[in-house]
Amino acid sequence: MQKMVRNTPGIVDVFRARIQELGLTYETVDLLSGLPQNYTAKIMCGMKRPGPIAIDALCGTLAIAFVPVVDENQQALVRDRWVPRKRPLYERTTLPASPTPHGALLEEQD
Repeated sequence: MQKMVRNTPGIVDVFRARIQELGLTYETVDLLSGLPQNYTAKIMCGMKRPGPIAIDALCGTLAIAFVPVVDENQQALVRDRWVPRKRPLYERTTLPASPTPHGALLEEQD
């Protein structure tokens, strides 16, 4: 059974397990992901918290994808605080394609 990740330390545990599974060093992960030198080591020891850029880089390097699922336990705790929208949701419509790129200047040619 898969473990549900609920917080940043859980994400770090997933990255740590994948790095060990692949047999990579933290330095190699830094080089492949484009993160600063020793950044992965700092994330793994708790000195740094991974932000969106680091999470994106590490997911790409380690070939990891996250699948959102509803956490039933958390939902039971916060459901009473949810307030429904007052305005209806509207479907997004796509705008028709512009015949010219935005910002292009049109000049008359003789």
